[in-house]
Amino acid sequence: MNKLIEELQRVIITTFYLYVCFAAVLLYRLAVLHSYGISYAPWGLAAIKALILGKFVLLGRAFRLGARPSQGPLIYPILRQSAIFLVMLIALSVAEEVIKGFFHGETFIESVSDLGGWLQIAATAVLLWLVLLPYLGFIQVSEALGENRLRQIIWGR
Repeated sequence: MNKLIEELQRVIITTFYLYVCFAAVLLYRLAVLHSYGISYAPWGLAAIKALILGKFVLLGRAFRLGARPSQGPLIYPILRQSAIFLVMLIALSVAEEVIKGFFHGETFIESVSDLGGWLQIAATAVLLWLVLLPYLGFIQVSEALGENRLRQIIWGR
């Protein structure tokens, strides 16, 4: 039962973190598009995407993708994991667009073009990477210090 509660807490925390980050990006996009007179507000999409991507990140962690070796500096596994998860999140974003396109009768190329040009894809990738770095860094430092030690340092006993 404790394991189930811990896993549920991880899902909630990860989803909330990703939602806040995605919502910030969407708010910026909303402001830019609003300045051009374009209405745009997919808040529900950010929540669904955060939940789905959060679960995939947790699955990746469960399978120890890019896990830290027993020795060595923490920066390497943080960078390795963030790169692995970034590729995974980009692949999931492409899959999301293809699935949405399928339901709207679009071809694969038409669906992928909805992601924007290369500049927009690169900007999105950098933003996703910046979202992943502190999240994975916190996890790696927490694991290196020992169970709940970082949480105690930050939040107190």
